Amino acid sequence: MTKYYDLTDSLPNLIWFFIFGFAALTGCVIIWVRFMIQKAPFSDKKVIGFFILGTFIWTAIIGGPFANYLGARTALKNGTYQVVEGAVEHFSPMPMGGHGHESFSVKGVSFKYGESSIDFGFDKSRINGGPVYQGKQVKIHYYKGRILRLWVCDTCAFNPGGVEWKE
Repeated sequence: MTKYYDLTDSLPNLIWFFIFGFAALTGCVIIWVRFMIQKAPFSDKKVIGFFILGTFIWTAIIGGPFANYLGARTALKNGTYQVVEGAVEHFSPMPMGGHGHESFSVKGVSFKYGESSIDFGFDKSRINGGPVYQGKQVKIHYYKGRILRLWVCDTCAFNPGGVEWKE
């Protein structure tokens, strides 16, 4: 059994979107306060006001997935995630163009992910070297449909009672 992915091993892609938005929002607010102190013309305040609104919206949009990521980390810490293990079924690879989603299920639990989505969790497609494909034996820790930890097994023997994980 090989652990292929663990959410806690790295920061998600979306954190950089959130940090950029929060930094831009903070910068705009500082400029706004400076304009207020210097009694700048209303037109200057209006322009920076639009920037504040835009960066606030950006940060709020990214904040939702970021909050989900923090919830997933908490679930891992508290053990409130779910576990499924077995053979990959209904595998649908990402299209060769690289845009779209890859999906599969394990014992009736469905998973869908894409490398270009701004979210957390496992997202490496088969065409880009991902380990998941039809019939592959896997063990998955998941939360709200997102893969938090993924183990794959190349040498596993399948038995009716479940997967026998051999190193």
